[in-house]
Formats: sequence, C-alpha cells, structure tokens
Amino acid sequence: METDTAALAIELDALVGKIEKMWRKANDPAATPAERELFEAKALSLMERHRIDRAMLNLHSDDVLVDVGYGTIKGRYGRVQIDLIDSVARAYGCRVYWSGWGMTYNVGVFGFRSDTGKVIHLSKWLLTEAMSEAAKQSRGKTGETFSLRRSFLLGFSAAIRQRLREAARIAREDSTVEHGNATEGACLVLVDREKQVQEVYSRRSYRSANGLSRAGSAGYAAGHSAGMGADLSGGKNRVTGGMKALA
Repeated sequence: METDTAALAIELDALVGKIEKMWRKANDPAATPAERELFEAKALSLMERHRIDRAMLNLHSDDVLVDVGYGTIKGRYGRVQIDLIDSVARAYGCRVYWSGWGMTYNVGVFGFRSDTGKVIHLSKWLLTEAMSEAAKQSRGKTGETFSLRRSFLLGFSAAIRQRLREAARIAREDSTVEHGNATEGACLVLVDREKQVQEVYSRRSYRSANGLSRAGSAGYAAGHSAGMGADLSGGKNRVTGGMKALA
C-alpha cells in the first residue's frame, strides 16, 4: 500500500508540473489566441482530475473549512440568483447561506477553502450569463415578464446542476481508467469531506438556499436550454451587462 501511495504521489507531482506548464504556455505573450485557448482548456481539464487525486492522497492538510463572503445581491430576482449559486456550490461539496432584509441578500459560501474559491469564480460567471439571457425574455405586463424571467433562471440553474453532476461522473470514470480500484478511495474521501461540511453547516442558524418551486414552463424550458449551452470554463466568452439589465 505504501508503494502504491508513493507511486501515486510521484504521478501527482508530474501532473502538477504538467498543469503549470500548460498555464505558462497559455500566458505566453508569443502564443496565438487559439494556442492560449487550447492550453488553458487543457489545464482546466487536468485541474478537475487533479482535485480527485489530491483528495485521494489527502494532501489538503491546510485545506480547512471556511466561510467566504460571496457578496450582496439585491432585487426581486435575488432568491433565484442564490439558487444558481447553490447549484454550483453543491457540485463542489459546499453550501450557500444568506442573511438580509427585504430584497437585499448578503450571501456566503461555506466549505473547504480550495472548493469555495472555485464556487465563487464559476458561479459569478454563470450568474452574469444567466441574467444577461433572462433580460431578453419579455411579455406585455410587468408581472408576466417577472414570472417568465424567474422561471428562465430556475431552468438555467437546473441545467447547470445536471451538467456539473455529469462532469463529476465523467471525471470519476476517467480516474477509474487511470487508477483502477484506487479511485474508490478517492470517492470515499470526497464523500467524507462533504459529510464534514454538512455536519458543521447543519448547526448554523443562517438561512439556507433551499430549492425554489418552478413557476411557468415556457421560461423554464428556455432557461434550461440556455444553461445546457452555457460556458463552464469560467468565462472565456464573457457576457457583460447582464446584472445591470435586470437591476
């Protein structure tokens, strides 16, 4: 067992070096836009697999449970925005909570330090895209437009949850091909990490990002379609102005 662990540790060091090399190439001023995009995509792909390897080897000795402020969300779409953040958070074993009054929400993310950073980066990008696309949905009356956009955002969130679950499944299968039965240990460690998060989180008095009821089918279907096509890379084709459009 010690020999296997040592071999995996050597393999992990090589993987880290490969990821760093990809990032250096992606940030090389001499690289073309196509080359930068290619190297960045490869680095991101390897990093997802790297997360599983690190958990399997338990190298996160300094990766502690933390509360990280996401920021303040305002407006009547606040709860559905929180629902989208929660969709991303749960994919990384984190939890979302909020406090506030009226239509002002102070949002936070709770989980292991390495995971909360990923949640905040990816969810902010996806939220910008979702709000931008939802702003294009409109009907005659104000109330009908609000309901349409709200259901659009719920559909978008559902699609993101579906895609992130599928990504996790593929990552586990890929790791099984590489490491065989050792992957089972990785999955158990990740389950244990999420259990730790849930045990501490369940003792909190914060308001949770509970699932919201679906309202309307037309907006939901459009939102789900948009979510299935959303960029999960963190925003290489960043859409701007979405948050302002629905303020």
